[in-house]
Amino acid sequence: MQSFHTCLKGNLLPQYWGHNARLTLLGIFLAIYPLGQFFGAAILGKLSDIYGRKKLMIFTLIGTFCAFMCSGVAVVVGSPVILLLSRAVAGIFAGNVAIAQASMSDISHDNEKTKNLTLIQIALGLAWVFGPPLGGWVSEISLFNQSGFATPFWLMALLLLLIIIYTVFFYKETLVNFNKNEKVHPLSGMAQIAESFTNKDLRLPFLVWTIFVAGWWLFEAFLPVYLLKRFNFSSGDIGNFLASMGATYALFQYLVVNKVAKRIKPETMVKSSLLISALSVIGLTFVHNTLQLHIVITLFVTSMGFALPGLITSISNLASKEHQGKIMGNISSTQAFATVLMMMIGGYLDNYSMTITIIGGGALLFISWLIFIVKFKSQSCMTS
Repeated sequence: MQSFHTCLKGNLLPQYWGHNARLTLLGIFLAIYPLGQFFGAAILGKLSDIYGRKKLMIFTLIGTFCAFMCSGVAVVVGSPVILLLSRAVAGIFAGNVAIAQASMSDISHDNEKTKNLTLIQIALGLAWVFGPPLGGWVSEISLFNQSGFATPFWLMALLLLLIIIYTVFFYKETLVNFNKNEKVHPLSGMAQIAESFTNKDLRLPFLVWTIFVAGWWLFEAFLPVYLLKRFNFSSGDIGNFLASMGATYALFQYLVVNKVAKRIKPETMVKSSLLISALSVIGLTFVHNTLQLHIVITLFVTSMGFALPGLITSISNLASKEHQGKIMGNISSTQAFATVLMMMIGGYLDNYSMTITIIGGGALLFISWLIFIVKFKSQSCMTS
């Protein structure tokens, strides 16, 4: 966010644009990526059920590489239009997280799925540790006498190129039975998401997931603002705090969740941990010093270490092996939708009170937990 904010202060926008106009555009830039993911994840997940995980993974990685190259060019030439379009395309291809999750599900026995899916969560936690600080550091490095704000995009494009090469030569196809008879059209993703909320076996689990993600992102997206206003954190303090959250999450996933997930049902993991997550977020409004802050945040991060993979696995278990790409795509698209929604309304809510996004996020997490324990029932198979 800081990198985008600083970038928009440079040559991308006319100098006469005011602060509020720039903040509005910043919100659009931040929301366009998950919006693209909303449209891309469901259809990419289903396509991987038809054509295989490896082919779709390579295709999406190449698309992401091109999108990041275009983003770098946009910064160099000073084109907000190209930057906006390239971020939307990158978001669409970021739907390949559904392919990765489906591939992990393909190679997992029933009692190992939660354990294996935690490996993805460990990777995401580590990304929070290294990504934001690295982006800030390299944005101060100019290459070929060009704006340093383009450097993070060039670096990411280089990493993607290496990942593409690795995927081509070392990634093994994990899907055994291809659904060649399935049909996909441009609106398939929307139809799949609609099915998730109309199918009697799926609507309650996906309602829980949507409310859960909404609460999670309403809290976490506006946590930096809360830290700034309540505890007078500097930008560096906030960056370090978020990095420590990512490190704690990844470490807890590796040392604890990864060890016990095989012995605990995913539904059991969610029932206890999600309540702790909700109460710890709400409890954040009662802390008065940084020691209490770190204790409460540690409770939140560690409980989410159980709740997040447990909930994903619970929903994944509703689908057959042949439809893992489809249901993982629906999970990712629904997550992106809830993220965009919270980013759009969270700023308005935060103007009324610095605690409203914290309390609101905790309340949504509590509601998702309540629906889960009262109504959620595991099913053996998803109706295709």
